[in-house]
Amino acid sequence: MSCNCCICHRSVDGESAGILTMGGYGTPKYLCEECEGAISVAAESEDSSEIRQAIEKLGTSLTKADTGDVRVINIVTEMIDDAGKRAEAIDNGTYVKEESDTTEEAEEFDITEELQETEEDKKLDEHEAAVNKKLDTVFSWISAGLLALVVIFFVIRFIF
Repeated sequence: MSCNCCICHRSVDGESAGILTMGGYGTPKYLCEECEGAISVAAESEDSSEIRQAIEKLGTSLTKADTGDVRVINIVTEMIDDAGKRAEAIDNGTYVKEESDTTEEAEEFDITEELQETEEDKKLDEHEAAVNKKLDTVFSWISAGLLALVVIFFVIRFIF
């Protein structure tokens, strides 16, 4: 599926392209590799010159493409502002690297011992799975029998 980058309007493959945001009706706003790389550098780099180059590239691409999507403009502008503040803090020597959000999320959702699945729960799940499989088989045979009866009925009804 071929789509366009929401920042620079280059053609991208919708299957493998990154997504900036979701638009109206749940339509994704795709990113080309260059814009995605620039966003990544602007958001994660610790070199102020790289950050400034990425900011300039994003700003130039957004301006040249003249996108009318307010959501994309706001998101990219916010990213550029945040990256600019971080680059300034790096130049001033006041930048402190923050811990990654993934570790915070992992710590936030630790499962306590009383909420963890026990052996009894696992055995109960296995038993329920076995019962559901048997019921599924029974209902499948009943459905097949009913379908066969309906077919036989219509064959007898219309042929004879």
